[in-house]
Amino acid sequence: MKFSGQATQNNAVRFSSQVQDDLITLLFDNVDVKLTSDTQDRTASQVSAFVVPVITETAEQASTITVTVDGLISVDPGVRATLCVSIGEQAHLLELPPGVLIQEAPDDTSQQPRENPPPDPHAFERKFSATLPAGVQDILLTVWLLVERIQQSKTAFGRLQIDSVVLYLPPTTVTAPNAD
Repeated sequence: MKFSGQATQNNAVRFSSQVQDDLITLLFDNVDVKLTSDTQDRTASQVSAFVVPVITETAEQASTITVTVDGLISVDPGVRATLCVSIGEQAHLLELPPGVLIQEAPDDTSQQPRENPPPDPHAFERKFSATLPAGVQDILLTVWLLVERIQQSKTAFGRLQIDSVVLYLPPTTVTAPNAD
């Protein structure tokens, strides 16, 4: 199986895609939900769906796809952020608690200038695998973002943003039947 063209979507989401045979990267501009002191709402959510065309090499074999989601999260105490990603025959529920998203790099005491800036403390990356059924002609990827005030606070801030989703199709090995 390989990717065969640009991803499409029917929501009001601005995005671009970069396609290779075994890799597609969806870059987003406005997949973002937030609660601020200006909003009285207890929840904010967004659903976006994308269709990625594929060419199957064999109609008799299910395929595994690796999905990597990158984004930013910033939540006050009493605010929870949840991301649900549906792809293939599975939905993955990713709760994103604050404070445990990325490991801090060890302190550099050598006084050398850093080649890379320190990681953003609000950045997150989640990776998981999904199974695509045999004979699939396109992949429906749906992302659902939810930020909710779980305590009755009108000022607690919460924001969840998806920057990119990368889909990777590992090469499949088809074994020919024994000719004996």
